[in-house]
Amino acid sequence: VSYWYDAGKLNAYDADRGVYTAVDVPDTIEPMLDHLAFELGMVVPMADLLVDDPYASAMLRHPLGWYLGEHEVRGVPCHHLAFRQEGVDWQIWIDAGEQPVPRKLAITFTSAAAQPQWTAEFSSWQIDPEVDGGVFRFVPPSGATEVEPAAFAGRDTAAASTPGATE
Repeated sequence: VSYWYDAGKLNAYDADRGVYTAVDVPDTIEPMLDHLAFELGMVVPMADLLVDDPYASAMLRHPLGWYLGEHEVRGVPCHHLAFRQEGVDWQIWIDAGEQPVPRKLAITFTSAAAQPQWTAEFSSWQIDPEVDGGVFRFVPPSGATEVEPAAFAGRDTAAASTPGATE
């Protein structure tokens, strides 16, 4: 699933099912992430990295933490940290060079059955990029069908399995 956020609108596209949806959300990132979590029940695994103060957000739930030393991520020396808090264990690798940017994040959902893990690696950092605003605008692919958010999320199984159906 791919997501586009453009000041007040979140679009999601599921290429496997050929469906997309749109949800009105707050027009700034932190309130939008809170809306997704608390109003729509959507978990955004990297939300703590997308806010103004990632450290404060990550430490808000008082995790236990350990420094595991310097380890490489794709040949880049990184500081490896691990944290444990209620329902989730997570690790982050921070570039040990001049730009202390995240290089890898691994999250294990310990309160979920089978303890699924989500991992992301980050490369080619551009600290001050020039970005064309059009990159944030969603244009539905040809043949894609718009569905209601509940159907997209799978909470309305009849509509979710029938592209074009609504609640």
